[in-house]
Amino acid sequence: RIKNGDSLEIFLESDNIILKKYSQLETIENVSVDYVEAFNSIIKHNIIVTDRDKVIAVSGPLKKKYLGYYSFSSIVDNGDAIGSVIIISTDTPITDVEDKMGIILSRLLSTQFAD
Repeated sequence: RIKNGDSLEIFLESDNIILKKYSQLETIENVSVDYVEAFNSIIKHNIIVTDRDKVIAVSGPLKKKYLGYYSFSSIVDNGDAIGSVIIISTDTPITDVEDKMGIILSRLLSTQFAD
């Protein structure tokens, strides 16, 4: 999934050179895990934080089927979406307050990249 213009990390392993797509959010993965756990303790819904390619933090009792109610909020760095916060509820609608908490969480994670 590496495209022209993507940032890369370069690793040396024995005689091999390993190229890995750089993820800004991976650098704050531990912070993301702490945040989603704290927010989950309040709103009691599943929360997922992603970068552009994969999930980096999850909280809540996720079920195999994600059908139900959901809220998405983008994590933004210099105007570019670099990830998302997803709140999922399988049984009750997500309230406006809970939706706004997802937005707050995405903005908190976005501030980690402010210069």
